[in-house]
This record gives sequence, structure tokens and C-alpha cells, in this order.
Amino acid sequence: MVAYDNIDDKTKLISLWSHECMRVFADRLVDDNDRNWFFNLLGDYLRKTFEFDWEVNEFSNFLFGDYVNMNKEYCKIDNLETVPNKFNDYLMLYNA
Repeated sequence: MVAYDNIDDKTKLISLWSHECMRVFADRLVDDNDRNWFFNLLGDYLRKTFEFDWEVNEFSNFLFGDYVNMNKEYCKIDNLETVPNKFNDYLMLYNA
């Protein structure tokens, strides 16, 4: 769902890939042991395959979505503080 123009370097592409791995796999894990195992596995894969030496808190907090900009483009959300206000706006619009 990401437009080519929104992925303009390797870091953004690997960020998107990490985000999708987290949403598809890590979100379904039910305990900390399994989540830590997955985080270590993903971190090792990022280091060995893509040569990115990110800590777990770096790649586990990526967020992509289509709800932050007016064009509804699926892109990386860099400022997480804007998300709650945006969701409140959507909720008010829905309730109206």
C-alpha cells in the first residue's frame, strides 16, 4: 500500500518491512518469552541480511499508516504524538 515516492531510501524500506513483521508475527505472540525470542530473531536478521544494527526499541516502535496525512497515503509516521489527536478527530467525525 506504500507509494513508491514514500519509500525513497533503504532505511524507510527496511523500516516498513520491520513494521510489517511486527504486525504479522509479533502482534500474535502471547507472552514476553515469545516476543523476546521474536525481537532477537528479527534483530539478528536485520544485522546479518540488511546490515542494520538497530536495537529492539528502534525497530519495534515503527508505525506506518494512512491516517496522518490529508492524502490518505500509507507512509511512516515519524511523530507519534500526533496519532492520539488524529484518532480523536476521527472519532468525533464518526460520532457526528
